[in-house]
Amino acid sequence: MVSVLLFFLLTTLCQGLAQVIRLNSSHELYAKLQSGEIDALVDVRRRDEWELGHIAGAYFVESLGSYTAAVADASPTNRTMNTSAVSSSSSGGGSPDDLRGCEYCTLALYCASGVRAQSAIAVLSQYGFEGILYNGLGVVNWVQAGYPLVNDTSNSSPPPPCTTNETVSNQCQQEWKQQQQNTVKQGNHQNSAAIPAPLALLWLRPSGTTVICITFWAISTTMMFL
Repeated sequence: MVSVLLFFLLTTLCQGLAQVIRLNSSHELYAKLQSGEIDALVDVRRRDEWELGHIAGAYFVESLGSYTAAVADASPTNRTMNTSAVSSSSSGGGSPDDLRGCEYCTLALYCASGVRAQSAIAVLSQYGFEGILYNGLGVVNWVQAGYPLVNDTSNSSPPPPCTTNETVSNQCQQEWKQQQQNTVKQGNHQNSAAIPAPLALLWLRPSGTTVICITFWAISTTMMFL
């Protein structure tokens, strides 16, 4: 009985992880922005860096990768739409609260080189974000690729629609659910004889997480037959 419960617990937990993708170049980020694939572009650097120059249309969530507040604060009952054009928190930096409503949307985060963007992605994943999270690298890569930065201190970039418009937020969630269902169907079609449908969702996960999930799934499955 314990092994059965462990099996279903692990497959459920593995389904709830965000899909994290590190882009190969700023050209790839630019193409996704132009195609409309990305719902929100998020700058996670310091304010002084933001003011020196940022990607047009980006939403500033200051030092998001350094956020360490309790994950318990992410209770859905406490979530409200954000109406601020530039995020802030009591500690002076940004928090996942500044992206409320975007939990199932496709986000691209960038910093100077991609390191802090990856930390910010980890924060969002821990905080319950389940949509696609792109590491958009950094402004260094962006400039080297030949793309411009905007240099204004007015912080006038509007917040992404998913933070202010419940209809957009709900649309992200519906598209995310459809993606999960399609993945399960694809897994059933390609592996109908052996692998349970929930495991097909692991194909969308980052490689490290996939290995962990598959390992624990294999252990729990083996225990069921002992």
